[in-house]
Amino acid sequence: MAIAAKPITRLQEVKDVCELAVHPSTISRRLKGHAIDARVPAVKEFLTTDQKAQRLQFVQS
Repeated sequence: MAIAAKPITRLQEVKDVCELAVHPSTISRRLKGHAIDARVPAVKEFLTTDQKAQRLQFVQS
């Protein structure tokens, strides 16, 4: 069964949408086995040149 564009956030939802008769931990284990993680990497802002200079000054003092 195809999954809609709306992201599924819980293993129980995956189980329900795909109509699987397995335990949620089995779903988790299989997803991890295929390198599908349940996390999203943090989006961080890059340091500005001024911030880098301030950090360097702090370390050198």
